[in-house]
Amino acid sequence: MEHNHVGVSLGAVKRTQVMYIIQAMLEYLVSIVVSSTFLVNITKELGMSDSLTAIISAIISLGQVFQLGSLALRQHKVKGMVIGLSILNQLLFMALYIIPLFGGNKNMKIVIFTAVIIAAYLFYNVVHPKKINWFMSFVDDDIRGRFTSVKEAISLVAGVAFNFAIGAVIDHYEAKGDMRTAFVISAIAICVLTVLHTLTMILSSEKELEAPEYHGKEKLSRMLSTFKDKNIIKVSIIFALWYVSRYCATPFYGTYQRNELGFSMVFISVLSLIYSAVRVAFGFYWGSFADKFSFAKMLTLCMIIESVGYLIAVFMVPSNGKFFYTAYYICEAISMAGANSALINLVYDYVSVDRRSDAIAVTQTIAGIIGFVTTLGVSPLVSYIQKAGNTLFGFNVYAQQVLSAIAFVVTALLVVYLKVTLNSGKSKQRLK
Repeated sequence: MEHNHVGVSLGAVKRTQVMYIIQAMLEYLVSIVVSSTFLVNITKELGMSDSLTAIISAIISLGQVFQLGSLALRQHKVKGMVIGLSILNQLLFMALYIIPLFGGNKNMKIVIFTAVIIAAYLFYNVVHPKKINWFMSFVDDDIRGRFTSVKEAISLVAGVAFNFAIGAVIDHYEAKGDMRTAFVISAIAICVLTVLHTLTMILSSEKELEAPEYHGKEKLSRMLSTFKDKNIIKVSIIFALWYVSRYCATPFYGTYQRNELGFSMVFISVLSLIYSAVRVAFGFYWGSFADKFSFAKMLTLCMIIESVGYLIAVFMVPSNGKFFYTAYYICEAISMAGANSALINLVYDYVSVDRRSDAIAVTQTIAGIIGFVTTLGVSPLVSYIQKAGNTLFGFNVYAQQVLSAIAFVVTALLVVYLKVTLNSGKSKQRLK
């Protein structure tokens, strides 16, 4: 096929592709230190309640709404802007670990912490669509599947090693009652990663994209028309169904493992290793599959496997918990090995070149809102079932089993939608 790298040398293309893989890995490592249990360490030190911590976590998901801000940014020569906002984003992440080191009023520090984390994700989300579009313009259509699988595999493997290393350091100092040193080391780690991340972007090339630059009323009209684009709407519905299925069930599996199924931390660690190994292995397969057929067909198969996983989870109880959860987790790993890359690449397959950056912003925004609203919406159902002694309509059932059934139905609907809307044509369906 004809490659569109006009004005850019082959060496610059190859270098930028390598830098893209490295910067994605470094960005992923930073995200590890500011999410999940690592974030809880900070909120605990600040004396924040569990409910407030949960609200902040939900705000992080909802923060994808900020991606709409990218629609107002310029279309061309985005490198400098992306680098600048990325540095601000990661410096704010570093500041999260510095805030607990200072004395002063507890409530004030909580307010500052909340403001900083919101600002950090604002900068991250606003610039994210432009950054993705910048780097993806250097990846040819016929290798996107394999390229994406390699990129994600490297990030995942590096993430497992980094998670273990930084986790061990924090555990060491926590056992000594010296969380301040743990926070300083975490801040330094983010600083080093930020420097390296910035270097990868500086060393990357940028080319003129095939999209006109809009200003004033013309730009506003263009932004509004994005929400009427049939291809963007089609892909957005896919994102919406996917996030409904995921956020109605998986956020509640963590407590299910510990409180109802009674899993030890050792067993959970073993599950994580199995998950990572399976996901890396299948990532390469899915990449080749997508390049041969299409990302639409790949996503359809991923969702079929995901629905099987949710169906297994429907019957998961303490007596069979270890076996059934392992089976579910393997299905989840196989599916997730391809699903995330497929979703982003659908934008590149079904949306015209000049609208891809805007499409990423819209779809990710919808995903963030849907994820937040779904988890918020099913939470009362979880509380109701648990307060009723794990019963619903007179049947003995755990809340997570009910949520798994809902997730199964929604995922099955997504499979049908994919078959009807995207898989009805040629095997390798792409909009040029």
